Amino acid sequence: MSAYTTGTPFQLIWNDGHTDMLLEVPVAGANVLVTKHPLNPNSGTNAWMQKRESGRLYLLDTAGKPTSFCLDVNLPDQHEVDGVFPDGSGCLVYLNTDIPQRQTQLWQITDRGDGTCFVQNIGLSLSIQFGPGAGPYVLDSGGNNQQGGAAKLWKKDPGNRNQYWQLRACRT
Repeated sequence: MSAYTTGTPFQLIWNDGHTDMLLEVPVAGANVLVTKHPLNPNSGTNAWMQKRESGRLYLLDTAGKPTSFCLDVNLPDQHEVDGVFPDGSGCLVYLNTDIPQRQTQLWQITDRGDGTCFVQNIGLSLSIQFGPGAGPYVLDSGGNNQQGGAAKLWKKDPGNRNQYWQLRACRT
């Protein structure tokens, strides 16, 4: 899938050069950690849709309908210091209920022109605009291809392949 069309169901795929892994949750619910797993068809835990540009990425149910759950970021108490998160391991990505005022639930998909894209978190990128820690912040594989490995949010680095995602159209 090249350029993304808003409203099209998709799976988010990351490839380390050897293995395709998709973004998935174990169950649909609030405060559920988002992790990577081997490819499989839409099971109600691994397909997404963005209803409008720079909007929420909603989890789709097995019928391909958006649920009330979307990707979110739970920020540490102290966002970061000099571009590094306090624990040195990025910010975890969660599934959460749709909270209208919560900017960390807003995402922008940017085509890189090579079949991959950046998935930028708007809320965190807006909250840290100045100084050494200024964003933007994007979805990152967490640097591993292990099944169950957590998806993270890191400062955007155009040379970091951990931040290159493919959007694959999925049948619903």
